[in-house]
Amino acid sequence: MTGVTVGILTPHAAPGPEVELPALSRGQVRTVVVRAGSPTDPAASTTPEALRAAAATFRSAQVDVVVHASTTTGYLLGPSEEALLVRELARLCGTPAFASCAAAVAALRAGGAERIQLVHPPWFADALDGLGVAYFRAQGFHAVATRATELADDPAQVEAEHVIDWVGRHLLDDVDGIYLAGNGFRTGAAVDELHRRTDKVVVSANQALLTMLRSARR
Repeated sequence: MTGVTVGILTPHAAPGPEVELPALSRGQVRTVVVRAGSPTDPAASTTPEALRAAAATFRSAQVDVVVHASTTTGYLLGPSEEALLVRELARLCGTPAFASCAAAVAALRAGGAERIQLVHPPWFADALDGLGVAYFRAQGFHAVATRATELADDPAQVEAEHVIDWVGRHLLDDVDGIYLAGNGFRTGAAVDELHRRTDKVVVSANQALLTMLRSARR
């Protein structure tokens, strides 16, 4: 993949995919970010008005592909509504479009995972644990949610080694996959080392989006 410009629609203020997508692609991804809604109302980034406004920005910037980067929004919408969101973004922008949770599902399935541990960051609200489990169970996985409450509550202070250490101490016995959830949970640098140490399928939110971008550019 070379020289792709990605339009990112997100309700989150904390930098996430706009940092990790260029880093994980070794500078091959350029991003254009539109923030709509808020962390307390992520679904506001999916309203027709928000989508039209974002699409206008992305068309002006001539992006190659669009992503809705919000794990929490995917949890709140559920798989069917998230799929409708993706189709509408693709229609409005005239480009391929992807969303966080659907990308994670594709990556976990590609790795052959069936029993997954959701690793949520400490800033996720309690209700998101149940919503995350419901989302992935609706997609055919056996899912269990865990929250890394010992990590820093500030996304900017979470380092890859902190995530690797936490997962190593809290890994469930009967899982074959790990999903590091949250697009503001910058865990892409932890994926390879966690896979090496655990021999599990390991997927992070932004890494899953990058995989989808690469498939779209083939």
